[in-house]
Parts: sequence; structure tokens; C-alpha cells
Amino acid sequence: MTLSKHRVAKKSRDQDAGYHTRRVTTWTNWMLALLTVPGVGLLWLFTFGAIINTARCTNYPCPHHGPNQFFLAVLIFVAPVVALLTIAISSRTATHRRGLLVPLTGWAVLAFIVTVLAAINNL
Repeated sequence: MTLSKHRVAKKSRDQDAGYHTRRVTTWTNWMLALLTVPGVGLLWLFTFGAIINTARCTNYPCPHHGPNQFFLAVLIFVAPVVALLTIAISSRTATHRRGLLVPLTGWAVLAFIVTVLAAINNL
């Protein structure tokens, strides 16, 4: 094998490896972005469980009656917007080098919402 053929063979192997890495990253990006929708469903279950938890206080006074209704509504309705924005932005950035940051940021926002809800409800 001559030197130029060796360079061409090495270059094609490097391109194949780059294509494989980019493809795996794209699939990972899409899976994380689409999984934000079930993540929102779990967040809603957690939220409504916390709300129902305050229903046990009907017979005696509770020291903490849960979050403010406006604040709770904002947290509940921001979650699906985060999921939709994550999917919409991922449709543009899935093949980019740092496109994986979009679904990871969406998951970080959802985790922050769960943390805030847990802190509000003293869970």
C-alpha cells in the first residue's frame, strides 16, 4: 500500500467513526428530548400527589397547607412548555456538536421544578 492510499484509508475510517459518533449523539439527543414528555407526566403525578396529601388536613388544622395556587399553577403549566421547547429546539440542534445540551437543560429545568415543589411541600 502506498502512502497516499494509506492516508485515504485512514481518512475514510476517521470519517466513519465521526459519522457513528454523530449518529449516536443524535439518537441520544432525540431520546432525551422525547423523554421529557413522560417526565412531565411524572412531575404532574408528583405534584397532584402533593396536593392530595394536603387533603388529609380537613379534620384538624395543618401547619402547612401547601403552595400558593398561582405559584403552583405556574410550576405545573411551565413543565409542558419546557418539554415542547426542548423538542422544538432539539429538532434544530440534534445534529450539532453541542446539541445534547438542549435536552439536558430541559431535564435540569424539570428537576428544578420537582425540587421546588418538594421544598414547598416539605417532602
